Amino acid sequence: MKTHEFRLHQEPFDAIASGKKTIEARLFDEKRQAITLGDELVFISRQNPDQRVRARVVALHKAATFRELFANDEAEKFGKLTVEELAAQIAEFYTEEDQQKNGVVGIEFTRIVYGETPHLYNPARVDYLFRASLKAVIFNENGEVLIVKEKNRDWWDIPGGGIDHGETIQQALARELYEEVSLDGPFEYQAILVEDPRYNVANNLYQMRITFLVKPQHMTFTPGADSDEITFVDPLKFKDSALITERKIYEYCEIARAIHT
Repeated sequence: MKTHEFRLHQEPFDAIASGKKTIEARLFDEKRQAITLGDELVFISRQNPDQRVRARVVALHKAATFRELFANDEAEKFGKLTVEELAAQIAEFYTEEDQQKNGVVGIEFTRIVYGETPHLYNPARVDYLFRASLKAVIFNENGEVLIVKEKNRDWWDIPGGGIDHGETIQQALARELYEEVSLDGPFEYQAILVEDPRYNVANNLYQMRITFLVKPQHMTFTPGADSDEITFVDPLKFKDSALITERKIYEYCEIARAIHT
C-alpha cells in the first residue's frame, strides 16, 4: 500500500472534508498510474496546510477525456452540480492535448476517519465513536459572556473542551474551566444545547458539542495554562463575525437567555 498526497485549493478541499466530493479527477499520467486500489490518499489544503483529510482508494474510473469521465457518473461526486461546471473548472488546469496524450482517471475514495472501530468478534459490525466537547456559557452581572482565546489561536470561543475517559460531565467542565480560565470552586450547570455530530477537519474525527449554562459560586477568572487571553464581552459583538466559531458565541448566549428569562 502506498500513500499519495494531493494539494487542493480550499473549495475542493472543503468538499472532500464535508463528504460531498468522493472522486478526484486527474490526468492518467505516470504519477497517477502508480495509484492502486487500497492505497491511502492525503488531501492537503493549499491555503491551510495543517488541514488534511486521509482517504482510501476504492475504485479507479478511466476515460479518454474529462468530459467523458464526468458524464459516466454523478457530477456531485466530483464536487460540482453539473458536467458543464466540471468541464469549465478542469479546463483551467489541463488542455485537450494533455488529455489525448495521457487519458484521465477518476480516483474514487472513502475518507479514513478516527473512531470507526470494527467489533473484535463480529467484523461485519462497526461502532462509530465521537469526541464529546463540553462548552460553558458564563455571564457576569452585566450580561456579558466570558470568552477565551486559547494558546496558538487567533479567534475567540467560550471556554471548554473534550471530556476524557473516566470523567463525569461535572469533572470535565471543572477541569476545562480550570485549565482555560482558572476557575477553582463550585458551580451549577445546566445543558442548554446538544448539537449534531460534525466532521472536525483538523483532528480527522466526528465531534458533538454539548453547551451548558454555568453559574460559578465565585466570579474570579484569570488566563489558565491553556489560554492566552480571557475577557467578558457583549455577545452581540460576534453576531456578524466572519468566523463561525465566534458567531456561535452569540447563538449560545441567545439560547441561554431564552431558557432562563
